Amino acid sequence: MTTLSTEKSLAAGPLNAKARDSEVIEEAIQTVKYCRCCAEPMILVPRLVCSRCSAPMDIKCQVYQSKGVWYAECLTFNLLSKGESKDDAIRRIQIAMFSYIAVVVDGNESTRGLIPRPAPLSSWVRYYAHEALGRLAYLIGRKIPLMIRSVPIEDVAAEKILHCP
Repeated sequence: MTTLSTEKSLAAGPLNAKARDSEVIEEAIQTVKYCRCCAEPMILVPRLVCSRCSAPMDIKCQVYQSKGVWYAECLTFNLLSKGESKDDAIRRIQIAMFSYIAVVVDGNESTRGLIPRPAPLSSWVRYYAHEALGRLAYLIGRKIPLMIRSVPIEDVAAEKILHCP
């Protein structure tokens, strides 16, 4: 889509802007983006903000390998995907997260209990253990690519959800 047609669709109203956002999301989640600095893969996550205080929601994800299978997990929404490769697992979790948000938000009901929907304690322990190990490795000068960065998708309006109590 060209810049001119994007400007026209934005000027036409919020319905067209939402359709443009859907197209951008659909295209973006089918591929895995890589960090320009370290060349590690990144997980694209939805942009969510609280409808009361406008605070952005921090979405935690991790990728790990177990018995030759790659797993990508979104701890904030309790979603898990597996793939034959790291990129495959990341692509699948991106699709799962955006599909989950679309269903929950389009339900026109409260998102309480559904966003966030935290993963079990064992997943959080694995996440923070990997994060601590990665930070320790960084301090001693080693690069251990355990943690994969989660980055909000760009060029898309943030979804407003009820997040604060």
